[in-house]
Amino acid sequence: WPHLGNAMKYVTAQTVGLYGLYHPDARQNPLWIFGFVFATMYQFTWDIFMDWDMVRIKGGTVKMRETLLYKSPTFYICIACINLVLRFFWTLTLLPEGGAEAWQQNIQVRLSPILAGAEICRRCMWGFLRLENEHLHVYGTAIDETFDGMETSKMEPMKMGGGGGGSGGSSGEREQEPACLDLGFIRIQSSTKHLSNQEVLNELTALAVFVAGGGL
Repeated sequence: WPHLGNAMKYVTAQTVGLYGLYHPDARQNPLWIFGFVFATMYQFTWDIFMDWDMVRIKGGTVKMRETLLYKSPTFYICIACINLVLRFFWTLTLLPEGGAEAWQQNIQVRLSPILAGAEICRRCMWGFLRLENEHLHVYGTAIDETFDGMETSKMEPMKMGGGGGGSGGSSGEREQEPACLDLGFIRIQSSTKHLSNQEVLNELTALAVFVAGGGL
């Protein structure tokens, strides 16, 4: 735990989804619908309690996490509600085809781009709170109940292009070389501090081309 629980989230979703894909008649089965609802609620609960660490149970009381980087708690509640609604968009695939109207003949084809776009929006919103929770874990504030708050006004963006002969380069002590992954034909650095803006752009472009090529 929590890796087994996270794996269980994908196992339940894939099991129900693949069974419904190869057994179309099962989509009208109440047992299959119950399994899909259970898998969806499991994923939503995992979002709230684990991936976002937004809700905590302490002393028998359910309450929201004290440390919030976004100002309004309403922001978190809205994202949680939208996430729940969009996770249940799969129910639109249960709409029957073959009605009297022309649009009912291929309704699933028409719904496909809508469902895909809704999933992209859901994952983007999910990423905001997941990134926040990861940030709090990295800086040790996620499980620190005595943490009073974080001054987000002092947070600065990542600096790039500092590898040349800056004003601090003559201090006598050379900066430590960042860790990197050496694959023989290419060296991938774990930090962009020593890269120029153009080098960072080149890396991102190469990564985008690689991911897009793999998807195609």
